[in-house]
Amino acid sequence: MVQFKTLFLSSSLQWLRVSMLALLVASLVGCGSQTNTHVVKGKVVFSDGTPVQFGDIETLSVEQRVNARGKIEKDGSFTLTTYEEGDGAVAGEHKTVIIQTSGNPLIANAKMGPITHTHGHDLGSKYRSYDTSGLTFRVEAGKVNEVTLTIDEFKPGRSEH
Repeated sequence: MVQFKTLFLSSSLQWLRVSMLALLVASLVGCGSQTNTHVVKGKVVFSDGTPVQFGDIETLSVEQRVNARGKIEKDGSFTLTTYEEGDGAVAGEHKTVIIQTSGNPLIANAKMGPITHTHGHDLGSKYRSYDTSGLTFRVEAGKVNEVTLTIDEFKPGRSEH
């Protein structure tokens, strides 16, 4: 009986040691690892040369399936972020979507009266899907990537509330 207890304790301690080692290895190389990113700055413009004045841009790396995002400023400029503000996107080919939301006009009317300023041209729904936008670009490693995305289908001067 003593022999069985000693054998049982010995194998239990060995199992505990193996488990602890496995946890240590998993914490060192596990889910926390990030793919390297490279700075991406750009501009979104309509084919008539005017800038897209608001919205959000989101990209998807074709090879690595990692997203990057950015806010489109009034002059059409943006900077992409993947993990930390302004860190860019992973290297390789990227599909891109652009989403424009400008709030609920009913709430705006109730609080401030009608909004009469314009946000420029209105994007069609084509640009909200990776499958239909047709917007792509390539991120190269080790450099600041400058990107210009051109919107060729839009409703002129319609993005008012």
